Amino acid sequence: MTYHDKRLIGGQEGINNLMPAKYPWAWDMVQKSIANTWFHHETPMGREKYSYEFELSDTERQLFLDVFATLTTSDIAILRNLAACVLKQITAPEVELYLATQIAEERVHTITYQHIIEVLALGEDTIYSRYLTIPEIKAKFEFAGKYSDMIAHFHSLEEFVEGLIFYYAIFEGIWFYNGFSPIFSLQRRNLMTGTGTQLQYIMRDEANHVAFGIRLLRGLEEEEGVRLEQDKVHDLFRQALLLEEAYAHRVIPSVLGYNAQMHVKQSRFLANRRLKQLGYAPLFEMAENVLPWLDEQVNVQKEKNFFETRVTEYQSAASLDGTWD
Repeated sequence: MTYHDKRLIGGQEGINNLMPAKYPWAWDMVQKSIANTWFHHETPMGREKYSYEFELSDTERQLFLDVFATLTTSDIAILRNLAACVLKQITAPEVELYLATQIAEERVHTITYQHIIEVLALGEDTIYSRYLTIPEIKAKFEFAGKYSDMIAHFHSLEEFVEGLIFYYAIFEGIWFYNGFSPIFSLQRRNLMTGTGTQLQYIMRDEANHVAFGIRLLRGLEEEEGVRLEQDKVHDLFRQALLLEEAYAHRVIPSVLGYNAQMHVKQSRFLANRRLKQLGYAPLFEMAENVLPWLDEQVNVQKEKNFFETRVTEYQSAASLDGTWD
């Protein structure tokens, strides 16, 4: 058995042979993921409830709840899409192993959100059902659901690729990546700092996921010769960005240092970045990086827990090829 017998999708040979690795980039990313392991209990949260109840204004508290609820639901939707749709289609073991690692990371994210809910004593029903009560949030998840169905029941490789582009380049690469920004803007003002730090770790994982997804799409293009027409990809991005704009104007009020228009502008900037990574022309002219600090949030530095006298090293996702191009 040689690595030549493996295929990313539709493989019949080598499906149980991890080595030799035909896709060393996937194996390398498994190692990076292991090195980036973290747990929610490592971040101090002792001041978080006070900050939420007494330091946030009513407007900031509403922003926090709507954005936090959207992030919580997003991770669950991504986990389900990976487990029920993507993983069962891939046939190269080293790539499957990274997908399993990503699923495990999404599990950690979901547990972390629940931990924050408990620390802040938020109403679980309110958080977990918010996407059903706010139409602009619900519309995003209904749109995502169509692409999960497309991945699970694709009729052509073009449909499979389209679903992957949506989930990795748009959902994780724009919606989710920029989705943390409103809460990061609070953290930068020394508000909700514990939650902000937890979200930094989550965002660092998501940056890795985007890098993996784009490399997977490149691999499928190289191996299967499948590449969507630019007009089709642009249309997909355009639809997704319209949903994001409606979401921003619904749930992001103007607060000190952040507003809906900034969110929309940054989403367009990220859309052009993801299109470039996929080898397509930008969609939005003069898209501006209005949040130059956003990428820096991924670079979580070494922390020391003085109560447990242990040091944890975290690697930066910025070292991944293609993440910041």
